[in-house]
Amino acid sequence: STGLSDEHDFLGMHISRDRIRRTLSLTAPALIDKLVAILGAPTVSVPTPLVPDLVTKLDLDASSDNPVVPESEFNCRAVLGLALWIVVACRPDASFAASLLARHAAKQTQAVVAGIRRLGHYLVSTRDLA
Repeated sequence: STGLSDEHDFLGMHISRDRIRRTLSLTAPALIDKLVAILGAPTVSVPTPLVPDLVTKLDLDASSDNPVVPESEFNCRAVLGLALWIVVACRPDASFAASLLARHAAKQTQAVVAGIRRLGHYLVSTRDLA
């Protein structure tokens, strides 16, 4: 391209290049919109991808205090897979949270679901972070 800025979409990522400022920006607006649709609830603005007290709850097995959430109610792997794609491609600020939640996703407990929902809400509420 002969222009001073280029914009392209590739695999759900929006790539913007500014030749004057010598910058390259990666965002994922289409994937963030898909995440909003999958979460299905109004998005809550959260400042961080994880909260410290959730980390200790993730290690707990299923119990009456931390019941298993049926996959028909919330598909942890689908939401986490989309979130991981966004994190790996353009949002390294949430990589620790995504990695930690991925280790516990098979449990599908209430704590894991809460963590994945928070990660999703964080990615949505900081969608323009580049």
